[in-house]
Amino acid sequence: MAQPHQAGELGVSLANYSDGLKNGANNFKLLLDRVYEISEETVFQFGEGDGRDYPRMCFEVETAIIANLLGSGKAVREGFLRAMTDLFALHVDGFGPPDDWDPLATTAAAFARQGEAA
Repeated sequence: MAQPHQAGELGVSLANYSDGLKNGANNFKLLLDRVYEISEETVFQFGEGDGRDYPRMCFEVETAIIANLLGSGKAVREGFLRAMTDLFALHVDGFGPPDDWDPLATTAAAFARQGEAA
């Protein structure tokens, strides 16, 4: 099972990324923060059972997907998707993102290899 990477561990500097990539990845992190906030606010709203406001969380996810995948440029889209994909990879490996999570650094080598192959 893979281990999560820490920011900077792969020797990649944020200076190497376009503003669009950074914005897209940051927008995904902001979405996670928003879903977390809603979850924390509503999880126990009915006492017993899971009271999370899933419709509200779904709305936030849908809004972010529309804005970042359909309503923005290629770099923002790529940054958002790289962060989302890295989170999925962490999850299937049984981890969550570390406090200093940098999905662009984690995915940089794979995208560099893809560019070399093109």
